[in-house]
Amino acid sequence: MTFAPRVLPFVVGSDVEFVNNDKVYHNVLSLTPGADFDIGRKPTGEVATEKIEMVGKIELFCDIHPQMNATLLSLDTPFFTRPDSAGGFAIEELPAGRYEVRVFHPDYDGVAGELTLGAGDAVTRHFAVVD
Repeated sequence: MTFAPRVLPFVVGSDVEFVNNDKVYHNVLSLTPGADFDIGRKPTGEVATEKIEMVGKIELFCDIHPQMNATLLSLDTPFFTRPDSAGGFAIEELPAGRYEVRVFHPDYDGVAGELTLGAGDAVTRHFAVVD
């Protein structure tokens, strides 16, 4: 009776699959302008796929279970990751260049910072996500 994962980052234009792993019906829907959809009520084991063509934050709900919610993050870059259980993360094989790093958590304001990488550089940054 919960979305897993709660936040799903992916590259815009991807197909996102929704699988009902519970023993009850669910109906995933988004009312986000530009990415609104309703997969309909699905029984256990059924898979529904939606192609997401907009960049940004897309809120998900189940119209049967109002406590269920999740966030899709449709990104215009292939360089992203999810943190480990301690909040740490690494993005490997970034080309040399200047980057904006954005941290997202659905319950807090976002955090952003810039970094510049030279060829072969490893950079460490610390971000504090606060409300």
